[in-house]
Amino acid sequence: MARDIAEGHVLVTERTFTRLKNQEIDRLRFELARLLTSLRGKPPAIDATQEIQLRQRRMQRLTSAQRMLESFLDSTRRRA
Repeated sequence: MARDIAEGHVLVTERTFTRLKNQEIDRLRFELARLLTSLRGKPPAIDATQEIQLRQRRMQRLTSAQRMLESFLDSTRRRA
């Protein structure tokens, strides 16, 4: 699911996480962090504009998914 988020195939909202179990949420959290780290570790050439834009879009999608996931977890903890 994390790769699909990075590629833009899955649009993430808080409702996306409601159907996931705790183990799946933990795994997704790990995968999002791992993919983001691997993207940051492989910078494209400075003159490759399209590659830079694609990398930035992927990083933005992963970062926003992480933020939404953390927000979702915070809101579920408050309810409990």
